[in-house]
Amino acid sequence: ADASDATLAELLKGLSVNQSQWSRRRVSEAFSCVWPAFRAEADCRALHCAAATGSNNAVASLLRRGAFSDSCTRRGVTPLLLAAAGGHADVIALLLEAGREDPAFDNDILFPNSRGLDGTPFGPDDQPGPTPLYAAARLRMTEDMNYQLRDRCQWEARDEAAKKAATVDALLAAGADVNRRSYRQRTALHA
Repeated sequence: ADASDATLAELLKGLSVNQSQWSRRRVSEAFSCVWPAFRAEADCRALHCAAATGSNNAVASLLRRGAFSDSCTRRGVTPLLLAAAGGHADVIALLLEAGREDPAFDNDILFPNSRGLDGTPFGPDDQPGPTPLYAAARLRMTEDMNYQLRDRCQWEARDEAAKKAATVDALLAAGADVNRRSYRQRTALHA
């Protein structure tokens, strides 16, 4: 939920904001629709859940309390990737701002295919997944989403075109590589 700072402080008594969930969890229906190979993931953290739902207050509060902006699930899914798949440009801005303060963020030499602006997760068959920019570019118009996902996902009517434009613009402004190949050798331009 988009918890206030006080509510989050109460919920976190005695817990670390970076505590990972050991059991597998499906954190984002939107990401499952962008990348069908994605299933339930282990090692999700509170920041993954908040980023996937676009909860600005919760993301900001978790980051202020020391949540790692580049934390990865077992297969390399980051909060940035989940926010991009959901079209949450404001959350992307918060995560990128927090990442700028971390020297390891977006360092492909230390953390290949797992973190940062152009990192990709791995699927169940170790196939590279989408970059955040590819995930954002895959956002579809509401009618398209409802047609494809009416049985699998419960979507409210939204202006997906505006979300897509804002999300893609935020990632491009941050320096995302439009030519970065990932998911089946596709770039964001393929999406």
